Amino acid sequence: MRWSRRATSAQALAQRCRIVLGCAEGKSNRQVAAELGIWPQTVGKWRRRFLESRLDRLADEPRPGARPEPAARRVGPAALPTPRQ
Repeated sequence: MRWSRRATSAQALAQRCRIVLGCAEGKSNRQVAAELGIWPQTVGKWRRRFLESRLDRLADEPRPGARPEPAARRVGPAALPTPRQ
């Protein structure tokens, strides 16, 4: 269920761009947040990141922890069906 509510990377990047464009028009964090239906703190976060590093910081950053393994690697050879002769 958690994954169904999570934005894809493309959607998240598009929202960040809308935030930055709203800020570039001189709107406050509250105004941009109200227009986009998000929290003002979120607008502040992306405004700050953009001012610090421009477009470089708008992309997703690597997440902590180990990367998930593909399902084929988790299933060992003993779990795969063998052909009958």
